[in-house]
Amino acid sequence: MECQIYPDGINRGETFQLSRVQLSESVQKLIGSPQGCFIITDRSIYFLSYDTYEYSVVSIGLIAKEDGDFVADVETTGRWIAAATSDKQLQLFDLRDWAIGSHVTGGQTLTIHPKSIAVELQSAVSQLLVLDGRHVAAIAPGKTGTQLSVFTRRGTKVGSWMLPVLLKRAIAGGLPYRLLATQANNQRSLLLIDLKPFRIRQINVELPTPDFLAVTSWGYVVASVLGKIILLDRQGTLVGKIDAPQQITAIAPIHTSGLMIATVEGTGGVLMTLDLRQFDLDLLF
Repeated sequence: MECQIYPDGINRGETFQLSRVQLSESVQKLIGSPQGCFIITDRSIYFLSYDTYEYSVVSIGLIAKEDGDFVADVETTGRWIAAATSDKQLQLFDLRDWAIGSHVTGGQTLTIHPKSIAVELQSAVSQLLVLDGRHVAAIAPGKTGTQLSVFTRRGTKVGSWMLPVLLKRAIAGGLPYRLLATQANNQRSLLLIDLKPFRIRQINVELPTPDFLAVTSWGYVVASVLGKIILLDRQGTLVGKIDAPQQITAIAPIHTSGLMIATVEGTGGVLMTLDLRQFDLDLLF
């Protein structure tokens, strides 16, 4: 892994490259937080902290290690983590008593022992989505539909719905208790799912496949591997289209009006930063 800090935002594009970190497992997901970066690997959850003044990695912390496959998500401010294992257990790790500053010891690997709660689940979960500071949604696919359940960070189930569609991937955000999801058997449309009150709305998209989803302060970014990008406002209305020069392997918002795209060029990866203010969009930044 490599970390980069962009002290001047997307205006000047100046970057400071941080130390590289080598892990023994494949990285599945990176989740940024005000304190640093949570790293979800095949079997573990790590936390990477760094010094924004010296621009160097400070420490790697091991939060949890599982025997089998699992999915996880992190509360926005980094106060707790939800993880669902293949043996149908929901684990909730409380990090509020963990003082990150006290573990800074010059780059060594640390083991963190947070308080945790385990809850038995009815079905194996394919994705977890933290909705706010107190709730997490669990998505469990079935043969003809998808079970969507909501739990508090203390493990109490507060809602459950059986959706008559097969969800492939979802993201939370944009509006409180709202999900944007792709469908396994219909790649030409997205679903806007509101949990409070519960309702589903279908959005048609002009993309080969909606492979990547990202939530921003103003709406959503949807992209295909082939480089087609569409921008939606919070209500799912199309506000712009962009053609990337290369195929896309990942996307991530940066600042309010920036979009970072990962592509492959030759044998290596390349990061591109797009300033959305430079495009003809129905958006005011």
